[in-house]
Amino acid sequence: MTDTRIVVTRPDGRPECYDAAAEGFTANCFNCLLEGNHLLYGKGSIFMCSPVDSPTGQAEWVCHRHLPENIVIYDPATDMCRSKDGQTVWREGKTN
Repeated sequence: MTDTRIVVTRPDGRPECYDAAAEGFTANCFNCLLEGNHLLYGKGSIFMCSPVDSPTGQAEWVCHRHLPENIVIYDPATDMCRSKDGQTVWREGKTN
């Protein structure tokens, strides 16, 4: 299988994912399903990966355990970014 992913578009080169915006939302992890695990994860534990970082080339839900260590997690509800471990939190500047 040929890897057809495009280069990550974050200026710092790290992969990016997005918090589930709605409280009460649950989804299966794409990678857990491949492993035969059908657990449902909620906000704070499940993230929408960018299509450029997905093995399928499509946006997929991925649990915290399957995120890369250098991921940037963006929370659209707060407009804030954080590291996977949550120790670093920031707001990225917007350009108009």
